[in-house]
Amino acid sequence: TSPLTAEVAGRLESRCWTAHDAHMPGRLMHTPELGHFAVDSGAWGKQRKRRESHHIQRRAIAEQLAALGVLGRGHVLIELGAGNGALSLAIAEAYPEVSMDALVLLDQKSKPKGKGKGSRLSADPALESRFASVKRVKLGLEDTDLAGLRDELAPGRHIVVVAKHLCGSATDFALRALVSACAKPFPPLAAVVGTCCHHRCEWAAYPSRPFMRQALGVASHDEFAGLCRLSSRGVNGADMSERAHTARRAKDLLDYGRARFLRSHGFDVRLCTYVDASVTPENVLIVAQGGHEELR
Repeated sequence: TSPLTAEVAGRLESRCWTAHDAHMPGRLMHTPELGHFAVDSGAWGKQRKRRESHHIQRRAIAEQLAALGVLGRGHVLIELGAGNGALSLAIAEAYPEVSMDALVLLDQKSKPKGKGKGSRLSADPALESRFASVKRVKLGLEDTDLAGLRDELAPGRHIVVVAKHLCGSATDFALRALVSACAKPFPPLAAVVGTCCHHRCEWAAYPSRPFMRQALGVASHDEFAGLCRLSSRGVNGADMSERAHTARRAKDLLDYGRARFLRSHGFDVRLCTYVDASVTPENVLIVAQGGHEELR
């Protein structure tokens, strides 16, 4: 990968502002901090803030998913990058009607075990009493066939996808898997996906390369890598510099291209700023709905 020289960075920065004004005028999605998220200070302050931050995010994602009207309809909820299953548990606690739905927890790592140092307690036992069925699958997103998983683990159900903070190209693998499942019986009905770590996106995986070429003149691996490195400057919600605002526009454009990809395959899509940047600067969701309104 070529270094991001001052000349290349300047050119990309200018293109980001021009493209953002053209495609997302007045709509900065990766907002800087507008409020102040705080917990009591003290020895446990940072740890408490982290826990509360995740709680707020999970609750907000659950609300966005419930607003689509797909919970409690006998579908299968597939949580991607599920980790300990805490997002699915938050959804179930807020919306007990999911007792009609099946759940698949997908992660490339093994299920968390116990409460040992540095580990996370799995939510699986609590989930098993709240969903019609719960299955856990160890699989990378680049290898995921959503329709195949559904046919094996929850046959005859429509797919609903949810994820919190799918890092870099993991989001792109997820969106490609979602679109691939549309060609199968019982196609996906909805997806709510939290994006993050745009600096870890990859040209080969990114699903909207034509948009990158047309909007930003980005047409190669190296140019795209430069754009992604530029986006890394926008992960401090308190940074109000022009450099940070430019990076937020780069992140916006990467997500906007993803939305265009889903839209081109028949989804209704919107980008949603779902929490303040003081909670997390990675505060954008891709919210997508498929057809079949009668099934939502």
